Amino acid sequence: MTTGKLSYTPEGLTNLKEAPRNGSILDIHGQQILIDAVLRFLPGKRLVARAIVDGATVLAKFFTGSSATRHLQRELAGLKSFADAGINTPALIETRQLQDFGLLTTEFLEDSQSLEQLWQTNLSDDQRLALLKQVVETVGQLHQHNILHNDPHLDNFLMVGQTLFLIDGGGVHRESVQLSQSAALDNLAFFLSVLFPRFDHLSLQCLPAYQSIHPLEGIDEQCLAKAIRKRRKWRERYLEKVFRTCTDFVAESGFRKFQVIDREEISEALTTFLASPDRFINAGHVLKRGSTNTVSIVILDDGKKVFVKRYKSTKGWLHQFFRGFRKSRARNAWYAAHYLLRLLGIDTPKPLALLEHRFGPFVTCSYLVTEYVEAEDALHYFNSLTEITPEAEKRAQDLMEILSTLKEGLVFHGDMKATNFMLTDHRLLVIDLDQTVILSSDEKSEKLLNKDRERFNRNWPVHSIAAGLFCR
Repeated sequence: MTTGKLSYTPEGLTNLKEAPRNGSILDIHGQQILIDAVLRFLPGKRLVARAIVDGATVLAKFFTGSSATRHLQRELAGLKSFADAGINTPALIETRQLQDFGLLTTEFLEDSQSLEQLWQTNLSDDQRLALLKQVVETVGQLHQHNILHNDPHLDNFLMVGQTLFLIDGGGVHRESVQLSQSAALDNLAFFLSVLFPRFDHLSLQCLPAYQSIHPLEGIDEQCLAKAIRKRRKWRERYLEKVFRTCTDFVAESGFRKFQVIDREEISEALTTFLASPDRFINAGHVLKRGSTNTVSIVILDDGKKVFVKRYKSTKGWLHQFFRGFRKSRARNAWYAAHYLLRLLGIDTPKPLALLEHRFGPFVTCSYLVTEYVEAEDALHYFNSLTEITPEAEKRAQDLMEILSTLKEGLVFHGDMKATNFMLTDHRLLVIDLDQTVILSSDEKSEKLLNKDRERFNRNWPVHSIAAGLFCR
């Protein structure tokens, strides 16, 4: 965001469609607040910023719109609940309330890191386990005081040195009676379900730490694992937002077109491409022209390379007709990519935009735009091996972990050619997700998941080095 000297009133802030610039001033009846850094912005609802008030740095939450008073009071009640439970939380400094506007400021925790930031670093399992134990003990404290936190994502936990702080009281609900065992277990599982499945073994090891604060009778690791899986499936509903305008995406829907773009990726060059994608595809480096899809590396007007897949049948009008009333393959790939990235922690090229040309409900052509990643496919890498090296063993292990995560997550890829796994120096990516299906747990699903693995094993010639890595 650019720096500026703009000044806003509470009414002006309410009407903003884009986040205010860093360095802007908010004038609340003579009190001037400098917006030093915007941290989060929801148009017409909320602004969270590092701010300067009377020379002091604070965290400021501005609530706007008709629900401002309700959200301000909910935040206040949540912070009070944290304090009552003996949990570290930033000290409250000030609240102000006007018509359709509220302000709450707390101390700003300098040199803090969110648990999300820490979790993304190269931590050992022991270090992650130590962090998780602190967190579940905090959750246990909440439950001991009949408090449920219904927005338990990792950014709501901050570390300052070795001290854990809990922030964001807006997602808190305090029961008037003793918390039931089922409610406590479900809420603990709710938090642990936001971690990727590959960390479930650490989550289960944290149960004794939680039980030491808030004992649950008859609850063992198996019960917790079941509750985590249930919550993780429930969280799938949040992925519906990848098709609508929200904090992360901008969607446009009409009779002739449906389009959604990752908000971070919006640019004039991408908008120009989406207005005339075929021109760019034909001018790009076309990798494949098939009867149902075309694949091209495209250079946008700003010089950025993107990977584009166009789905349009050339098999005849009958195939086009029946295909047109089904969910487009680009839409399926867009959803599957976000499912892998957000719920399973499996890397795939970042999806930038989805475009469907339509005639009402009939899809005539669809496009998926993703980041371009220079990479080697797994088929070439592993079949070129002349000996098993430590690097090859590590990469094979990483690939096997992805296959295990897909199976445990009930994800049927549908095309397990080794060319659909890409290797870079630091990434292992899964691509070609247009046939991917999220399954339910039943006998048919087991057969499909086994079919995926059988197809993967056929990539490697019998007695080859690769077969020795994957088929033993």
